Amino acid sequence: MGDLRPTPTAELPAGNANLQVRGQEKAKELSEKPVVDWSNRRKIFILFLLMNLLLNYDTGVIPASLVQVKREIHMSFQEQAALGSLVYLGLCTASLIVSTVFQQFSAARTMIWMLSLNACFCLLFSLSYNLYLMYVSRIGMGKA
Repeated sequence: MGDLRPTPTAELPAGNANLQVRGQEKAKELSEKPVVDWSNRRKIFILFLLMNLLLNYDTGVIPASLVQVKREIHMSFQEQAALGSLVYLGLCTASLIVSTVFQQFSAARTMIWMLSLNACFCLLFSLSYNLYLMYVSRIGMGKA
């Protein structure tokens, strides 16, 4: 069998030497620290912070307020259960089309729109006194 020891660069043909030089340049380029755009990171952080605040508000407000809502609207136990679970119905139906939406529109713009819609549906829910309007707003919260 032949000698399997690596050959020095000087003995390599010209094409292989070029590959080695380009590989070293690429390694140097990759080792340099990338410039971080902190303004975009701050915007994304604030967007996710607001989104989590609204989602946590949404999941916590129903159990905390069901007693008072029941007194004001005279809801049955089944209507209370529906009010709590309609968010997940909206979430399941929205998950069917979310991949298409993200393919058509940018992720940042879609997140901003959905966050705004979620805030509007939370406001609609908090201001509504009609049971069916509450149902619609809960489904909307899930879809957004």
